[in-house]
Amino acid sequence: MNADVYSFVGHADSGKTTFLSGLVRIISDHGYRVAVLKHTSHDEAFFLRQDGEGKDTDRLFHAGAATVALCGPSGYSVTARTSEPDAREMVSLLPPADFVFTEGYKQGPFPKIEVTLSDEEEGLLLPRAGRAALVSRVLARREDRFPIDQPRVLAEHLIEIRKARHGHHD
Repeated sequence: MNADVYSFVGHADSGKTTFLSGLVRIISDHGYRVAVLKHTSHDEAFFLRQDGEGKDTDRLFHAGAATVALCGPSGYSVTARTSEPDAREMVSLLPPADFVFTEGYKQGPFPKIEVTLSDEEEGLLLPRAGRAALVSRVLARREDRFPIDQPRVLAEHLIEIRKARHGHHD
């Protein structure tokens, strides 16, 4: 995979998903393929009844299936009950993409972009040296800080990095 991978991290309710949704939309509108991988530390989060209690997915897991896949004309999903693969392995399982954004994996191997609703450095998850960028309410402008209410600014920055690494997008 020739994807540029970034992990978006932050405290719960910090605006990660909202910001990431805007970022994905903008980068996709530029013609890039984007994949998103969500990570959680909650054991059963992925196995909550996807189609309701007593429905097919739930019944098959309760019957002992380790993996249940749903496939149709609009796409597919795979849910597996197995030990957690590491972040690189999970990214390698994704279909080809230009960008892969993970939500979570704060201990993972990819460059991290921290998202916060605060305008303060205090209380952040990562030290400045441990992150590629900070998305926040920008008061002090720095090259590694991006406004949370303007995902286009970070999108343009990430696209420029990709172009420098891989050449211009067709």
